[in-house]
Amino acid sequence: MTAETRYHSLDALRASALLLGIALHATMFFLPGFRAVGWPIVDDSQSTALAVLYFIVHIFRMSLFFLIAGFFARMLLARLGAWGFVKHRLRRVGLPLLAAMLLVMPLTIVPMILAVKLHGGAASGAAALLRPRGGIPWGHLWFLYLLLLLYALGLALRAVGLCTWWLPQSLRCRPSNSSVHTRNCMWSI
Repeated sequence: MTAETRYHSLDALRASALLLGIALHATMFFLPGFRAVGWPIVDDSQSTALAVLYFIVHIFRMSLFFLIAGFFARMLLARLGAWGFVKHRLRRVGLPLLAAMLLVMPLTIVPMILAVKLHGGAASGAAALLRPRGGIPWGHLWFLYLLLLLYALGLALRAVGLCTWWLPQSLRCRPSNSSVHTRNCMWSI
């Protein structure tokens, strides 16, 4: 594989999953239980069918995004090596995560809290939706945060040689002279 190779089918799959996200987020207003947790905009018409659809689509989409990210991460690691991979991922994932946390999240959280207060609710309900108990309010950025954690975990497992422990010896990759495993080995990270 060369640096110029483009997987148009994966681009189309990722774009389709992104478009599916529009429908997914449009159903949120009709989900049962969102008013109880302090979601600021909820319709009076609740739909259990939409809730089931929402969670099925959500699980499918996010799993697909992680799978595609892992596929391309493996190719990047093979091409750039471990240190090049870390620099690339910090520049392409870590920096946007940091910028969005500083610029976008305040613009997301404050209006939600104000909307809940305006309608007589407790602002803590809306804020609780955006962060785990007492943690950082990741909102939609949880994906980037978790992706960085998975990259770090994968690199740590690779460093101690635990990436292929579950494979039979005949399927394990053998390291080449460099720090990167052989290119034709699909099992190594």
